[in-house]
Amino acid sequence: MDQLNQPLHAAAHVLNLGFFYVKNEKKTLDSKVWAGYHACITRMVPDDVLQDQIGEELGKYMAADETLGLLQAVRARTKLSPLNWWMQFGHGVPNLKEFAFRIQTLTCSSSGCERNWSVYEQVKSYITLLVN
Repeated sequence: MDQLNQPLHAAAHVLNLGFFYVKNEKKTLDSKVWAGYHACITRMVPDDVLQDQIGEELGKYMAADETLGLLQAVRARTKLSPLNWWMQFGHGVPNLKEFAFRIQTLTCSSSGCERNWSVYEQVKSYITLLVN
């Protein structure tokens, strides 16, 4: 739960149906998670009107209204990746769906950077060997 102190992680947690619907039967989350979610929206969505629309659509998501609550959508919560699920069932909440896409496609770890540094270190070592 420590990682959820970061706004991006909190938003990803809220918008990941596996965490929100499946592992959170009561649909309640810690106030710090919600604060992080809203901080992420504020940072990533500069338009106040769009922020309000996402807020309205969040209510539909939380209540699993319209296509979000179809039996097929409920079964797919544990079978599809979050991106595929949003693509198939998020049509009734287009602004929230777009925001979820942005959040779910961001890398939330440094492993990609670590791999790059590892490759750079190998290249540097190889060049050092050639020069000497």
